[in-house]
Amino acid sequence: MSYLVKLIIFSIIIAGAVFAWNSFVPQDYRSNGAYYILPFFIAYAWIVHTWLNKALNSENKNAFTMQFMGATGIKLFLSLIVLVIYGILNRPGIVPFAILYLFIYFTFTGFETIALFKLIKQQKTRPSHD
Repeated sequence: MSYLVKLIIFSIIIAGAVFAWNSFVPQDYRSNGAYYILPFFIAYAWIVHTWLNKALNSENKNAFTMQFMGATGIKLFLSLIVLVIYGILNRPGIVPFAILYLFIYFTFTGFETIALFKLIKQQKTRPSHD
């Protein structure tokens, strides 16, 4: 199964988890804003996976490590910006939004990490053409 298909299935599951959260928790802990950040994480995961896949196949042995660190830093920085801006614009709703945002952040990070480990393992098992 391709990475994109796995990403779509995973994203639907996460959207279902967010929907369940918003359906069953008290009103004070619901946040519809989480639905708007899902496309960001989906797009980011797809772009970074494609980017790192190319880096893994690069002649430069340090390309993957540098790009992985850069991608991780960018994701963390963008997440901080999103949380700060949301907190400024919607102070009363920041707690439920932050809870769901962090849930989505960590689940997507775990998904991306597992996919990268599989990609690295595949790369190591390929025969070398040296």
